[in-house]
Amino acid sequence: MFRVTGATRAATPADPVPYAGGAYVSPNDPHDTFAHDSWRPLRTIGGFPAGGLIFVADEDFAGACQDNGQLLVLSLAGSYEGESWASTPARPFRLTVVGSWGPAGSPGHQPSATCSAHWFQPMTGVGDGTILVEAFYAQGTRFIDVADPRHPVQVGYFAPLGAMAAAPAFRDGLVYAAEYSGGVDVLRFTPPRRG
Repeated sequence: MFRVTGATRAATPADPVPYAGGAYVSPNDPHDTFAHDSWRPLRTIGGFPAGGLIFVADEDFAGACQDNGQLLVLSLAGSYEGESWASTPARPFRLTVVGSWGPAGSPGHQPSATCSAHWFQPMTGVGDGTILVEAFYAQGTRFIDVADPRHPVQVGYFAPLGAMAAAPAFRDGLVYAAEYSGGVDVLRFTPPRRG
């Protein structure tokens, strides 16, 4: 059922039925948000219900690394009844940001302000399946554990000086880290043991 109109119709790839989601306010720049890509895990993570979170690469460039776009964790709670489609300037509907992570101040930080979140991919089958690999331009390829969605943490990085990470691809235990220079670095990541 399409909750906004009350009509029932089948969803297809060519004619999807929107049913949840919406806009968000970036904690770094409340006036500019761009969801570059996203992932909605269909399982429970950190006490949130299966399918209740969406991870978003909020791409945004600013003058300082700490002000660039980050990996955001958004809750879909409260968006399942068409609230986003009923949003107006006078009564805006926004998803709640429950967690975020950016490379500023983290180990491997490079001397560049080009730090925005970019393409990412979940590393399905690695550890307990809560590690994402994400490109952060001049800050390289970062491995982020989202087992606690409210407090994502970096658990590894590959950040060659002067490089610009474009997109990671994870397959058969290897990460193919594409660089804007045209090169591809092949990485093997072993997650740290949790205490």
